[in-house]
Amino acid sequence: MFKDTQSSANYQGMSFQKVGRSRLVAFLIIHAFVLVGIFALKFFGFVTTDFILVIAGIAISLEAIYLSYFAMTRVNKTVEALKEIEKGFVQFRENALEIDKIHRALLYLGHQIKTIQIAKVSGNGHYKRTHSA
Repeated sequence: MFKDTQSSANYQGMSFQKVGRSRLVAFLIIHAFVLVGIFALKFFGFVTTDFILVIAGIAISLEAIYLSYFAMTRVNKTVEALKEIEKGFVQFRENALEIDKIHRALLYLGHQIKTIQIAKVSGNGHYKRTHSA
């Protein structure tokens, strides 16, 4: 069960990386064209310097919002993957504890069997060792 969970988490991470990279490249290209376009408008005399500063401030604010959203979605996906790994770890630990309990029970039963094998009841009801341990 843990192996399947781990492979599905890796698959989701790989697909997210491909989508994230393409979105980032598209964002950078669009951002560069918009920035060059705004300064081209100033160069041709269509807008004032104040307008360019306002647009640049808005663009920087929107960029910060976009990047924070991108980071937040990445963190959320990582948290989900870690929750799946934690479930697998908890299951592994429970299995290890169960195996430990079974191991202790087998040791106890082995000791009991050995005690029964080396002890023999004498005629008066007392135990008498037939072999040395």
